[in-house]
Amino acid sequence: MNWDAVGAIAELAGALGVIVTLLYLSSQLRHNTKALKSSTYQAYSSTAMSTIDSLSDNAEIAVKAGLGEELSQAEELRLSLYAAKLFSQMETIFLHYSEGLIDDEVFEARMSGLKKALGDGNTLKYWNIWKQYDLVKAFVRHVDENLIEGNT
Repeated sequence: MNWDAVGAIAELAGALGVIVTLLYLSSQLRHNTKALKSSTYQAYSSTAMSTIDSLSDNAEIAVKAGLGEELSQAEELRLSLYAAKLFSQMETIFLHYSEGLIDDEVFEARMSGLKKALGDGNTLKYWNIWKQYDLVKAFVRHVDENLIEGNT
């Protein structure tokens, strides 16, 4: 066997090694993406449960507000803080969706729920307060342009 043949075999072995490595890395990347999405959904689920618990803790206040009854300053603050928690949670969903970590179906379902909530005058009132502060501008724009009745 001459050196040209040995060199060709070595190049072929090297090329096969690169292909095998790329296939392995591709497999690991897919696995990592699935794990990251799973982690994202788990974190969202925990946050959603916390938000639901917060509403449960303030159910009487939410009912009073829904009936149009006057709220004390403390009740108003508690309901406003609940709304802030909800908006922050939805902002996180929006940001994860923007990064490709949440599927279209999940995103649309969550935004549909937010749209329904914003149909309530109290939630919309709190949105108009809280959107000025601590929320990402792209999320505020998305909500204002796509979820608030009259803008859709």
